[in-house]
Amino acid sequence: MSFILSPPGEALFAFSPMDDDSIIAVTLHRSFGRVLWRDHMASKPLKRRVSFWQGLRYRGKQGMLTWSLNRITGLGIVIFVGLHIVAAFFLQQFADPIAITFTTIYESWPFQLFVYFCVLYHALHGLRIVLEDLFPNLLRYHNELIWLQWIVFIPLYLLPSFVMVQNAITGG
Repeated sequence: MSFILSPPGEALFAFSPMDDDSIIAVTLHRSFGRVLWRDHMASKPLKRRVSFWQGLRYRGKQGMLTWSLNRITGLGIVIFVGLHIVAAFFLQQFADPIAITFTTIYESWPFQLFVYFCVLYHALHGLRIVLEDLFPNLLRYHNELIWLQWIVFIPLYLLPSFVMVQNAITGG
């Protein structure tokens, strides 16, 4: 859904309900406290002139970044657990080389760093959300809590990561 600048008191939403080039434009009018919707077909299809790099400059700020990272880290945890279950199944049932390959992948130090990042970030993010839910007055300090989450996360991630990389390089 894209937003287009419109006169004050109106907001224009344009979206394509199907995969074709037809665009439905909906104008929202504010009048006397009521909301009126007016649908009409746009004469020309809207062009998405947003490059990949412009899309990355979205101004969602800290909230959008933490939301995205929470989803990515959750997916990382699911991938790790799934890979672990599949490897254990193949190793127990068939003693298959696929199981040994999977085990080698999730025992490698880069994958362990990724899993550690996922688990630690997901846990701290969840803790912050729980605190905001239990104590609604903390919502006034939402951005500060995000910064506090990062202040706690960075040393808790970097120090063990340094030890893991150092052991991987020196073979210890």
